[in-house]
Amino acid sequence: MKVADAIRMMGALAIAAVMAGCASTPKQSTSGSFDHLYDGKEKVAYATEMPVQNVTEAITRGDKAMGRGDRDLALYRYVQALEFDPRAVPVYERIGAIHLERKRLALAARAFRSGLQFDNEHPGLNEGLGLTLLRARRYDESRETLELAVQIDIRRWRAHNALGILADLRGDYVTARKSYETALLLVPKSARVHNNLGYSLYLSQDYDQAIARLRTAVNRDPEYGRAWRNLGLVLARTGHYEEAVAAFRRVTDKPGAYNNVGYLSLHNNDLDSAQKYLDRAIHLSPQYYERAHENLEVVRNRPHRAGAN
Repeated sequence: MKVADAIRMMGALAIAAVMAGCASTPKQSTSGSFDHLYDGKEKVAYATEMPVQNVTEAITRGDKAMGRGDRDLALYRYVQALEFDPRAVPVYERIGAIHLERKRLALAARAFRSGLQFDNEHPGLNEGLGLTLLRARRYDESRETLELAVQIDIRRWRAHNALGILADLRGDYVTARKSYETALLLVPKSARVHNNLGYSLYLSQDYDQAIARLRTAVNRDPEYGRAWRNLGLVLARTGHYEEAVAAFRRVTDKPGAYNNVGYLSLHNNDLDSAQKYLDRAIHLSPQYYERAHENLEVVRNRPHRAGAN
C-alpha cells in the first residue's frame, strides 16, 4: 500500500520600477510586469484602496490582509511589493505559499523559482518548491529540493514531514519514520505529523504503534478527519471492529461506518464479521449502499471461514 496523499511546479521573472513627480516620493507601478504571479480578483476591485508608497508598506499591508484571511488582497499587495523591489525574496515565498495553499501548483512553482533566481539557498523557497513538486508527483525533484532545504536549515519541519511521505512512497519505512520523528522534535504537537507517522507505521505493519500515533493525532486535533479515517482503518484491519466503527463515525454516517468496517473485515477474510457489518449498513440505508450489496455477494460466494486473517 502507498500513502494516500501526495503534491505539483514551474518559473519566470520580470523587472520594473517607476518614478514620477518629485524624485523623493516613489509611486507604485502600474506596469503589471508581475501579473504572471497574480490570480486573485480583478484589480479594479481594489481601485478605491489607498495606494502604497514603498515596498515595506506593500508587504505590511499584504501581511495584514493575510491576517484577516483576505488572500486576494494579500496577493495584490505582494505583487505591488515586487513592482517596487523585484529582488524582495521573502515576497516570492509569501506569494508561492498562497498559491500552494490554493493548489495552484504552476503558479506556486513559478513564484518559488522566481525568488530562487535571486537566492538559490533560501530555505523557505526551497521548501515551498519541494512541497509543490511533491503535490505534482515529481518525486525525484521534490526529494532533491527538500533535502537541500533541510541542509540549509535543519528546522524546516514541513520539509522533514514531506521527506517522510516520499520515503513511504518508496517503501523505505525506516527512513520515513526518522523523517517524521525529526519533524516532531520541531513540532511535537502537530496532529498532521503524528497522523503521517501513524500511517507509515501501519504500512510497515507495526500496528500497535500505528494506533498509538493515530490516537495522539486525533487527541491533538479532534476535527482531523484524515486521522480518524486512518485510525478506523488500522483498528478494523486489526479486528477491533466496534472501535473502528466509532472512529469512522467521526467522519461519516452510521451506515457508511458499518460499510467501511464490513469491507475491511472482508479483507481480513473474517467473513462472519463482514456479513454482520455489511448487513447493518444495508439495513440502515438500503438505497444508498449498492457497494455494501456487492461486498455482501463477495462474502456469500467465498468459501466460508470465520475469524480474522
